[in-house]
Amino acid sequence: MNKSTGKRLLGDNSTRQDAFAINPKIWKILVFSLFTFLFTLGAGNINFGWLNPVELNNIATKSTPWPFQVIDSFDDVIAPIGLFIAILIAIRLSPRNKYTIAFANGTLIFVATRYIIWRTLTINTAHALSFAMSMLIYLYELLFVVILYAEFIPSTRYDPNKRRLEADKWQAILAPKSTVDIFITTYNESARQVRRCILGCKSQLYGNKKIYVLDDGNREEIRQMARKLDVEYISRSNNEHRKAGNLNNALRQTSGDYILVLDCDFIPLKTLISRTLGFFNDQRVAIVQTPQQYFTPDFHARNLGVEALMPSDVDMFYNYQQVIRDNFNAVICVGTSYLARRAALESINGYITTCIIEDHQTGTRLLTEGWRIVYLNEILSVGETPGSLRDYIDQRLRWLQGNLQILLPASKLSIFSSALTAWQKVFYLIHYASNFMPVGRAFYIYTTL
Repeated sequence: MNKSTGKRLLGDNSTRQDAFAINPKIWKILVFSLFTFLFTLGAGNINFGWLNPVELNNIATKSTPWPFQVIDSFDDVIAPIGLFIAILIAIRLSPRNKYTIAFANGTLIFVATRYIIWRTLTINTAHALSFAMSMLIYLYELLFVVILYAEFIPSTRYDPNKRRLEADKWQAILAPKSTVDIFITTYNESARQVRRCILGCKSQLYGNKKIYVLDDGNREEIRQMARKLDVEYISRSNNEHRKAGNLNNALRQTSGDYILVLDCDFIPLKTLISRTLGFFNDQRVAIVQTPQQYFTPDFHARNLGVEALMPSDVDMFYNYQQVIRDNFNAVICVGTSYLARRAALESINGYITTCIIEDHQTGTRLLTEGWRIVYLNEILSVGETPGSLRDYIDQRLRWLQGNLQILLPASKLSIFSSALTAWQKVFYLIHYASNFMPVGRAFYIYTTL
């Protein structure tokens, strides 16, 4: 870690503004996006000659079956709009359970199906280029509809309380016989963050535990702090395989039956271990994952001043998608705030090192080997979001790259093998399709102006 980075992370006033600086590469992307946007606006008002305005108008007004026509009269659309608003309000006020979720998804599917049928009947065929662009937009919209259909059946089994009730049962009879090693991973984060996480770990109600700070930055300051707080310190001479290498290095030097993994910018609640350990009574369970909850708003929401109105971009993933995935053993390991069975990790030779991130990949390998991953939808830790736009984008790009690497042969992860069930494969396809949504949205915006 260089000195300037260290000062910034430790809150030095002279470099505090640097934390909010935008990486030059990001500026290039923003400038290019602005240029493309302005060019598209200009191009939209240019007649290139080979586009026949009369033919385009005929396409736009093509007669379609009445149920799929777009109503132009404002008076005629008041009733449908009012009905739809009433449905949304009813969904919002209804209790969250599998019936209301299925009703909401059914409503979306009805509207989306009607729309996609209308789009199918009105594809622009005025010119070869028009047809190609129209088809690309159509396929992008069709992908959304397919995802809605794919998630409908799983959504009918939505039950966020199922695992909580099981946790209550196991916690009531839990005896602290098994040993738990707590791994706090850090590289260049501030000593304040590491200390905060250590204190949270020391407050765990479960007594048979041992805390390890895994410092991939090999910093003397962190070593001394760990000694003062009476926790173990593990470092290494290189950073090979990043976080996966750091965790594998600690696995070789520890012996606990179970491992609680925490990023140092997270703070565990005192019941994290006692609420999750009981699930391992099922010998097939390899990981118990809990949601990531943040006590600071996302960077963009904070800057726009809408943090009280705009939910985090990961809320739907943790409060809905992970819940329905749990019923089909398709939960995604997210790298922090989870408890893992050491024997399961050792059975696959530790954390996966063939990708830039280790969590989803290691979870995938465990699933292909017949293990189970349980999702407890209960906030048992809170974390800190990236403090700058640069860090936020770097984080998302790292997640994206790691997700896409699973699809490559070099990852040695066969997600379409017979080892996974049909529903597990469906969830993988949905997840990877969602990674390309931003590209589709950008294309959709530029081509529909």
